[in-house]
Amino acid sequence: MILTVRGKDFAIDFVSNYVHERYSELTALAIDIQETKDLSTVEAALKDGDAKKAREAARELDKRRGEIIQRIVSIREDILKELLDGNGIEFDAEWWSRKTAVDDVNDFIYESVMKDTHKSSVVKKN
Repeated sequence: MILTVRGKDFAIDFVSNYVHERYSELTALAIDIQETKDLSTVEAALKDGDAKKAREAARELDKRRGEIIQRIVSIREDILKELLDGNGIEFDAEWWSRKTAVDDVNDFIYESVMKDTHKSSVVKKN
């Protein structure tokens, strides 16, 4: 399969089990980060008139969000490296960092991981 990102073509024919495992981690983190948008603990503290507790809860959410974002960035880069290396393509970190948008990378990873789902799931026996 040929994927084009910002005018560059990438032939992705092989997606390892490792990539699929890391992608599962990535999707779980995407769910986790949504949970950091739940401000119910902050709102409850404010409702009780406890500004200090509200600030602490907000700081904790921000800290957790930052940790999750760092993990997401690391996993995305790991997946990119593995996809490219597994298909004999050199990983150019500067190009991916400076010449692509987050959606470009996310779409590239998604399309690569999902490429095999379009094939028949019937196992042939001899």
